[in-house]
Amino acid sequence: MNALLLRIYDYINGILSPKRRRHTYGVEKAAIILAKNHYPDLDKELVAAAALLHDCTKELSAEEQLAAAEKHGALFTQLELDVPKLRHAVTGAAVARSMFGLPEEATNAILYHTTAKADMSPMEKILYLADFIDEYRNDELCKDVRQKYFTFFKAEKETAMDRTLLYALDRSIEILMEECKQIHPHTIEARNFLKENLADEDNKRRTEQ
Repeated sequence: MNALLLRIYDYINGILSPKRRRHTYGVEKAAIILAKNHYPDLDKELVAAAALLHDCTKELSAEEQLAAAEKHGALFTQLELDVPKLRHAVTGAAVARSMFGLPEEATNAILYHTTAKADMSPMEKILYLADFIDEYRNDELCKDVRQKYFTFFKAEKETAMDRTLLYALDRSIEILMEECKQIHPHTIEARNFLKENLADEDNKRRTEQ
């Protein structure tokens, strides 16, 4: 294990509750598996670093999030100010950059791990999905998404990641609508981008048959 990961482990072990640490390690494990399954050329230590830091500010209060943003040079959108639970992705990315020097590839994965975005990079896809399929998450949505991934992976490895992401986004949007909560524009854009992309791939496959 390299020095960077050792520093990150020491940091999160000192600030996160046991429950949050267990989830964090679960996401790290899931992210490494997803990287090996779909993007074997990715730097696995960088994947691990992003996964370990994705929730590093999750347990801060709303006021502490504001202080962390000021300290680490993060800026909130109006929606993030209106919905405090979105703030930890912004401050987490800022901590990863300012304290640990993670590159944009990794900090963007942290930044978008709660909302997703259109045209996600491999690492952004990995962290968004790993957060769902962490083996320690037992709510119905996460269990459902986890099972869908294994089903899609068994059927067609090449499209399993995107099909699971689309399913997770569809279900998340459905739940937010049922609960009359705000839906981040990035989430809608991510869903629409994946839907169109998968439709194009399916059409291309049919014409080639």
